Order: sequence, then C-alpha cells, then structure tokens
Amino acid sequence: MEIRIDEEFSRWMDPLQPEEYDQLKQNIISDGCRDPLVIWAEHGILVDGHNRYRICLENQIPFTTFKKSFEDRESVLDWIDCAQAGRRNLSPDRLSFIRGRRYNRQKQQGVRTDLTYGQNVQKSQTTAEILAAQHGVNEKTIRRDGAFADDVEKLRGIVPEIESIVFSPIKSEQVSKAEIKIAADLMDEHPEAAAAIVTKYNHRAIGTGENEWYTPIEYSEAARSVMGDIDLDPASSAQAQETIRALNYFTIEENGLIQTWSGRVFLNPPYTQPDIKNFIQKAVDEFAAGNIHEAIILTHNYTDTAWFHLASSVCSAICFTRGRIAFVSPEGKKAAPTQGQTFFYYGKNTEAFKREFSTIGLVLMRY
Repeated sequence: MEIRIDEEFSRWMDPLQPEEYDQLKQNIISDGCRDPLVIWAEHGILVDGHNRYRICLENQIPFTTFKKSFEDRESVLDWIDCAQAGRRNLSPDRLSFIRGRRYNRQKQQGVRTDLTYGQNVQKSQTTAEILAAQHGVNEKTIRRDGAFADDVEKLRGIVPEIESIVFSPIKSEQVSKAEIKIAADLMDEHPEAAAAIVTKYNHRAIGTGENEWYTPIEYSEAARSVMGDIDLDPASSAQAQETIRALNYFTIEENGLIQTWSGRVFLNPPYTQPDIKNFIQKAVDEFAAGNIHEAIILTHNYTDTAWFHLASSVCSAICFTRGRIAFVSPEGKKAAPTQGQTFFYYGKNTEAFKREFSTIGLVLMRY
C-alpha cells in the first residue's frame, strides 16, 4: 500500500535524540521491524512509526502495518499525544506540555471522551477533571499545563523551533516555564525581547555566539562541490569557519545585514523572526542586483512562511532533506531538530546541485 506522510503528524511526535535513533536503527537492522506501523485507515496516512518507516525504506527492510480508524485529524493528534504521554523516559516539562495540549484541544471542542478512551463520563465533569483522572494528576495541574502549552504555541510564531529549545536534551540550554510565561506575555508588544528570552541559551536560533549550532561539514562540502568554493558566509563565527572555510565571513557583531555580499555565498541564517526574513530578503536582493553569482541557503522547511516562499520564488533548485540535519554544538554535541531542512540554490549550475544534493534529499529543479 502507498503510505502518505503528514508533516503535522510527523512534527507532533517527540523527536528521538541522535543516539536513540542510531540504537533503533541498529536494532531494526539486526532484528527486523517487529512493531507494525500505525496507519490512519481512512486516508492511508502514517500515524505512528515515522522513524521505523524511514529506517526500513533506507535499508530495504520489510515491515507490517496496522490500520486504525479515526474520526478526524483531532482524534489522530489526541491519539498521538496519549501514546507519547505513556513513554517512561518523557521529561516532566514535555509531559506537562502534552497534557496541556490535550486539554486545550478538548476544551475547544467541548468534552469528547470518544477521542481516546471511550469512557462514559457524566456531562457535569469538566474537561480538566476528565484529563486529570486519565493522567493521574489534579485538575489545577491540568489547567496550568494548558496555560503552559498555550504560551509555547504562542511563541512558535516568532521562534518556529520553540519545542527543540524548550525541551532541549542539553540541560544548560533549556528554558524554564517561568521564562516561557514572561516571553509569552511580552510577545505582542515586544516580540524581539520575547525571542531573546527564549533563545538566550540556544544561539543557533538567533545567529552566532558561544553556544551556536554549526552546519556539519558534509553539507558545506557539498555546497563547495557545486559552487567551486565559498566566497562569503554572512552569518557565521570563527569556530564555524573551521568547517565552512569561506574566504570571507561576517560575525553577529559585524552584522551581515548591513554589509555588501558578493561572489559565491553559503548562508545558514539565524532562525528567529525577524532575522531569518531579513537575511532571506538580503540574499534575494543581492542576487537580483548581480552581486551574488551563486548561493546556497540552508533553512528549516517551514513551507507555510512568507520568507520560505520568498526564498523559493527566485531560486533555481530546491533540496528537501531526507531526514533532519543534526547541527553540531561547539562541544561536538548533536542537536535533535523537530523538523527537516531545505537547501535553496541560486545560480546556473543546477545539474551540479542536483548531482551533489540528490544524495541528501529530494531535489526539485525550478529552471
């Protein structure tokens, strides 16, 4: 059967850490895929088993499926949350977020006990009371969880990778619930201050700095193979240049947005708003002016954003990565992003781009 992938369902899952993914891969290669993939019966969409599905496809390992009926998308999302809430290694904050997400969803719908457990609950019970009983906590905890989940979702508008920051496996980079609350309260009138609070421990999200995340060398080398060399990295740092090795680069202090760009550019921009939008606009403008001859830009694959459509409107080719890029910290630790990535290519060497990046993901030619 043809299995369809839904990006929202994929993002809804708590991502595996690199070492967890590697262990799962070793187990499946050694013992086969023992657990069936769960498929939404009515639509053929994968609901559970995204990592196993990817590993099986890449290694040509057979797998089985289990078709499960769901009433609608909300039912699927609630089922996924319930499955995740049962994981033994879930962090307290992640569990709080999942409970809060369930509470907010069911509160908006009105109490729908058919979503997961099919319990016969009297109508006089509140949504918070029902979920409190299901999760073994009190009603006040569920309501606090709902407020926490609301704050996280609100901040997603300025920090798309909010979950990977809030629930970072690296303790020194985690953001507390109190900080999330402060940032959410500031967001409407002071979005830049809110973003600074959320990303202060994770500088890969805002540009360069002490704890930034670097592009693994295989991707910068692929870019170099396409363009011949890298003349400029306009959002970088000295340590990042150990692998990028651009002839010139701009640090956060030098502010690449106010500099002139030229030649062959490799850009992995800061990922918060309005920075990512501004860097994409700068790249597009410099390319249109003829200052940039070739460029490769690496971003998350947020296809619904205005900056993504701007970047794709004038590029020559696009590569959607197969899997997610594990960016590297200065200490050599690998990140676990909650979404895949995209490479945009600008220039005339589209065949070279297709040749090099087809091994990385799906390449679509625009010209």
